[in-house]
Amino acid sequence: MCMHYERMFAIMEGERNRLIFSANLDPTNWNEELDEGGFIEMQDDRGKLNKVVSFNDYIYVFRDFGIARVSAYGDQASFSVSQLFASSSLIYGNSVCVCGQKIYLLTRDGIHSFDGYTMTKLNLGIEKLFDGIQNDNCSTLFYNGKYYLACRLNFDDEEKVGCEAYEGGYINNALIEIDIKTNETTVYRGMDICSMLSLDDGNFCKFVACFNGEYKQKLGQLTNDGKMFGVPLKKVWKSPKSNMGYPGKLKTVKEIYIKSKSKANITISTEETQKTYTCQSSPKTERIKTNITGEQIEVKFESEDENSEISCPQITIGVVQ
Repeated sequence: MCMHYERMFAIMEGERNRLIFSANLDPTNWNEELDEGGFIEMQDDRGKLNKVVSFNDYIYVFRDFGIARVSAYGDQASFSVSQLFASSSLIYGNSVCVCGQKIYLLTRDGIHSFDGYTMTKLNLGIEKLFDGIQNDNCSTLFYNGKYYLACRLNFDDEEKVGCEAYEGGYINNALIEIDIKTNETTVYRGMDICSMLSLDDGNFCKFVACFNGEYKQKLGQLTNDGKMFGVPLKKVWKSPKSNMGYPGKLKTVKEIYIKSKSKANITISTEETQKTYTCQSSPKTERIKTNITGEQIEVKFESEDENSEISCPQITIGVVQ
């Protein structure tokens, strides 16, 4: 439900095809009378009603496969409904969140923004992580200029990180953070968050989360210490496979220059081989000799140190003529 001007609007449980509203200035009165409460029924192929929000002077209803806009001013006899958008991909109602001048939401094919008229898919580079995954139990929050989405992702790497190793199983395994100004995206893996809330009492504002699984009796707050309830999280940065601008030609990775404030692993992968090197914590740039050949090259940095900081990476590559 949500508040819009003098009325409460809510989705009615059951078939979930009815938007009901209260009487003016009385959220306890839902009587279906012309001068009291009432309902709007939506019977078409766009599916169930899943989320209702007040945004930019309208009520927006997010359905399985579409978005409806309700104009609700004054007397209910003047209410009107427009079916704005029909989606070919399922919209997850729990992912819908008003973030400033836009609404962010998740569908089966990725994360989108909606300005009240147009739906725009965000190209974040993480779209493959949603492949083959249901996210009916996702949760969302707008906090400190960022859209947060707790959800389940398909990392497809046979690793078990954090909650993924929990014997009782998990529902969600990731938290996505998107800066709504820059679209800069960070994925936190291994946390089974079921609900999020921004607590603000005037003296402080905190991001607070509840959990499924082993931490279901705890509250957690978002911090910058690189740990999950005291346990350091694994940090990973991985490039896509690239031909480095020389398609069809073999390349040799000759050496790597890197400066790291903590112990870290560097993995170079090609279509032919994969090797991992370790760099130590040092204030100076370290040179690591390599000799890996391939047409497509991928670089990955990993660290499990809580204060990981890797900078100034440089790779020397030779092209085989």
